Amino acid sequence: RDVAPSRGLGDVYKRQSEIYIPEVFNEKPVISIAFSGFENSRHLESLHLPEGLIFIDVRAFANCISLKSVTIPSSVTLLHCNSFLYCESLESVVIEDDRQTVIIYQTAFAYCKNLKSVTLPENVCLYDDAFEGCTALSDIYYNGSEERWSEIAANCGEELSSVTVHFSKESSAPQKSESLFSVAAPVSYTHLRAH
Repeated sequence: RDVAPSRGLGDVYKRQSEIYIPEVFNEKPVISIAFSGFENSRHLESLHLPEGLIFIDVRAFANCISLKSVTIPSSVTLLHCNSFLYCESLESVVIEDDRQTVIIYQTAFAYCKNLKSVTLPENVCLYDDAFEGCTALSDIYYNGSEERWSEIAANCGEELSSVTVHFSKESSAPQKSESLFSVAAPVSYTHLRAH
């Protein structure tokens, strides 16, 4: 795999209030945000993630204390541990639906104390404590059925027990499960980080 070096971005992103992550960097598609890539970007209020992004690594946006909302494109299949940890101003998260499975690891959104609403795709795998310490979380908009949500929520412990879940489907018959590893890796790509 040919990985483009991301040196040269420096700390300039850390001081910006709005960041547009490019689809292509150094002539290679951006498919992941690197470990701690934008961590502690304290001025970041608005984040634009590109379609084609697949993976958001550990602590990629942790401690972005001014970030208010984030829309995660449908191409993302993995949100790793602590990827948005302690984003204190985060109020809403939308994960767009493309019918592929999205894995949200434990503590991905932990201690986002102002997080009020989350929109989740139908095919989501939530690990326990994905929303640990999100005390303001009141609404989940789930793009699936109540029956399917019951299976998902069974793995989440008590953290989602007081949340109101809104369903987009009445009922769904069991569907063939997609492979979690069906995405073909591109020949050349970039892991983007700010430092």
